[in-house]
Amino acid sequence: MDGRTNAALKTSGIYKFVDDPTGAYGRLKEAKIVKTTPSKTATPSQYRYHLQPDPNIFRGQTDVPGLDKVDRNKVKVKVDEFAEHMCPLDDLEEEMSDKGLESIQGIFQACPGTQIRRPYLTSYYHFPEDHDHDTLGNHGGADFIVGFQNHPLEGSPMPVLLTVACAAQTHRCNMNPYEDVYNGWRVPSLAMTVISSDVTFHAIITIGHQYRTIPLTPTLSCLSDASDGDDRKKLYSAFTAALVLLACIQEYSARYVASPPPKIPENCHRYPAVTELRHYGSNGTVKFQIKGFHTDRQSYRLLYLATTEDGQLILVKCTRHYCIELHHFCARRKLSPQILGFERLPSGWYAIAMEYFLPVAPLLAADGLQEHGRRWIAELRDLVESFHAAGFVHGDLRDANIICDGEQAFLIDFDWAGKAREVSYPVDLENLNPDLLKDRTSTKATITVDDDIRVLRLRSDSGMCIFTHIW
Repeated sequence: MDGRTNAALKTSGIYKFVDDPTGAYGRLKEAKIVKTTPSKTATPSQYRYHLQPDPNIFRGQTDVPGLDKVDRNKVKVKVDEFAEHMCPLDDLEEEMSDKGLESIQGIFQACPGTQIRRPYLTSYYHFPEDHDHDTLGNHGGADFIVGFQNHPLEGSPMPVLLTVACAAQTHRCNMNPYEDVYNGWRVPSLAMTVISSDVTFHAIITIGHQYRTIPLTPTLSCLSDASDGDDRKKLYSAFTAALVLLACIQEYSARYVASPPPKIPENCHRYPAVTELRHYGSNGTVKFQIKGFHTDRQSYRLLYLATTEDGQLILVKCTRHYCIELHHFCARRKLSPQILGFERLPSGWYAIAMEYFLPVAPLLAADGLQEHGRRWIAELRDLVESFHAAGFVHGDLRDANIICDGEQAFLIDFDWAGKAREVSYPVDLENLNPDLLKDRTSTKATITVDDDIRVLRLRSDSGMCIFTHIW
């Protein structure tokens, strides 16, 4: 690792920038929740955006790996059968779980060519001490755990916590032969809770010695008329996604049992399990190890520092949307960080490895602004005009996304970019940064060339035009 990298990283195990000019105090002052009024932060739409699982389970994507193997018509038939069994609320919980388990096994037969195991069943009345090995994965742990509860009683176990506890118990009892697998894999399980007629899917992930559970779907009702039938459609998608996910978990567990992955470095369990990305536009890959969060990271940005095999410090970003074409367009003109690797991950997220600049500052706070400002702005003007002519929009040309290293200005953050009038802001307009809404007359979320020009012309802090003299 070279001296520049050593200067940029601390040796505490959780890597941070040494030269961070703001520290925790400065970052706290700039945090989104601090700069947003409480009345806006507390709106239901904000809560849904930040905390509630997306009800659009596949987000319109039809090219999800493994989706083509699922007989979706059979899924619908079997889900209808399952939902019918879950609706009589006068059934005993044991009867309910028996009927539900039988129906779930029928749903799993809708994935021809994939041998998905029986789910591991738990409920208030069924908490197995001896583990049925037909329900366990290649690595000895339960891949899929279902928790039933018909009539919740005060003090009775919560189904989602039962599923987590069961996952942990199957690991404890069966992990000894697979030590290398558990050392190198953030072992996942899929959990499904059925409370009366309400269904929710969760992910369970091991993070070192801890277990995390993440809701994958909203709570969906088995009642046929719930949400005017919309819940039933979402149940079809949820079970279809569960089949795809379980097939993926079982594929990886078989692979890792046969050839264990490298041991996860200390303090790195909580970072994404991404250590290699394909080069963009050429053969080969870039290999790296994520070392820590980027210090400028907000809770809604997944930015990480990583080092390559030769010790180069790079930036790795994970995001749901990304326009790699526009990033490449700008990088070829040396006005954006060079792309080192790019892939769409099996989850549908994108991971980008790119050149990292140290130190940098936003355009209007950069050293050299007086000396180089006119050149930087002229280059940015030409760049924006060029990609507009090519049919692209950026979508977020605020000051924060134009950075400088003292010699050169760079455009970053292509999450919302794409073809003009084909891409939209991914959040409700009321939740957009005020700088993006200033003087905007359209009530539609579609991003246009006019949006780029309007934002670029205005200084976000005072509304003063910084491009008047050359635009």
